[in-house]
Amino acid sequence: MAVCQDPTTATFSLWQPKKQIGAEVINEVDTMCWNELITKDAAKAGAFYKSVFGWTEEKVPMPLGAYTIFKQGEAQAGGMMQATPEMGLTQPYWLIYYAVDDCDRRVAKAQQLGGKVMLKPTDIPNIGRFSVLTDPQGAYFAIIAMEKRA
Repeated sequence: MAVCQDPTTATFSLWQPKKQIGAEVINEVDTMCWNELITKDAAKAGAFYKSVFGWTEEKVPMPLGAYTIFKQGEAQAGGMMQATPEMGLTQPYWLIYYAVDDCDRRVAKAQQLGGKVMLKPTDIPNIGRFSVLTDPQGAYFAIIAMEKRA
């Protein structure tokens, strides 16, 4: 394993599995389901990750501007958002999302346990309802209740 820093100063880790392969369950309630880079220089960061991992980019229009989905072949590998001045970003970072069954209920539980709400529960059309939180030590993470697909 290695901890690295991209050219925009966002840190990330690399993992080469041996006997311990890593996350065996993902994309289910109460597990990791997404990761996204929040950065002030999406062009520079995108070029870096494409070069290092061979990812391609798919641009998706969103209310806050274009959102980049990184892809490895046809599979989605993560996302990237260009920080707006209103976000007050001081340091680029990767944000990990955890799938939940009820965003509002989980936000209330996190607050009860000492977490803080950094972005109140918000709907993303055709995706789900999410919130950005910090744990009692100040580490950022996000939760999302995905929309039910028919």
